[in-house]
Amino acid sequence: MFKAMEKKVDSSFYLIFSINDSRYSIPADKVVEILWFPELTFISSLPEFLIGVFNFRGEIIPVLDINLRQDFQTHQCSVNDKIIVIQMNDKKLALRITMAHEVINIENFDMIPYEKNHQNQTSVPIISRIIKYNNEIIQKVDIENLVPLEIVLESVEDNKLSSDKTTPLLNKLFSEFSKDELSVLKKRKESYLKEADKVQEGLTSLISIAIVMIEGENFGIDLRDIVEFSEIHSLTNVPCTPEHIAGCMNLRGDILTLLDMNYLLKSKTNTKAAMGKVVVVKKDELIVGLVVDELLDVIYVDKKQFLISPLMVTESESELIKETYFYQNQTIGILDIDRLCGREDLIVNVSLQD
Repeated sequence: MFKAMEKKVDSSFYLIFSINDSRYSIPADKVVEILWFPELTFISSLPEFLIGVFNFRGEIIPVLDINLRQDFQTHQCSVNDKIIVIQMNDKKLALRITMAHEVINIENFDMIPYEKNHQNQTSVPIISRIIKYNNEIIQKVDIENLVPLEIVLESVEDNKLSSDKTTPLLNKLFSEFSKDELSVLKKRKESYLKEADKVQEGLTSLISIAIVMIEGENFGIDLRDIVEFSEIHSLTNVPCTPEHIAGCMNLRGDILTLLDMNYLLKSKTNTKAAMGKVVVVKKDELIVGLVVDELLDVIYVDKKQFLISPLMVTESESELIKETYFYQNQTIGILDIDRLCGREDLIVNVSLQD
């Protein structure tokens, strides 16, 4: 899904994600990528909290269940689950999550020590502090304490990715998938394997595209143009502004102008903007937020597969779509962020109170 940008991220910025109703945070500069949950290969010699491994870009990556790591009950795996791939020194580890939310600067919020009696005393604690954020409790994960990856990867290499019999617990975690859902997981696994083949073949024309939904229609955005994804917090309507300005919001102390992408693309106002998501994009010194319904996927595409001349798009869409791509049996437009940010009517001069 989401690939980390090729830029330095301040170590005080943390990615917030949820596992069911609990919220956690990890250092944003350790996040490599956020992906859809794929089919996993089980390795019997691994601890039970490592629910399997998968091959991504030629690397074997173990997938950790944070609830099991703390000896808590966990929820069954879902086709809608995601995994966060994190960098731990020269190794990678993936965390199974329900949803990734946003990136925050933890220095702006109060933190208190986490009571150790809440954690499993037989293993190294993985939660060190609690962050108080917008009336929510967020657990700060110490990723260094999650698992000794050197031992794990040695075990994986010894098994050479041969699938072993699973345990009763893991059987239960994977028992609710339908035949169609299992097919989706398998296709994701195969897709990640193909990406590994392409990397090994040295293809340099492969680019990452975020797929977003805007009023029920899918569009693509080049990940190189994206700064971050965020939820909308306290949308402020600004009077006497053009129709395509959905409003403003406070993003870590900065005023972010939000663009109503439905109006820009369809000339129809998005009446549900406050319930949407924000894709923060940057061009030169200009940073704006694009209001979308949700982030659906991140795909890796060879540039040669793009159609330069947009097909079957409206006149207003054609102004902001530079290319099209055939995605899941439909043609989607790739948004032209250069042209969008080149508009002269994007800046809103307003002061917002926290």
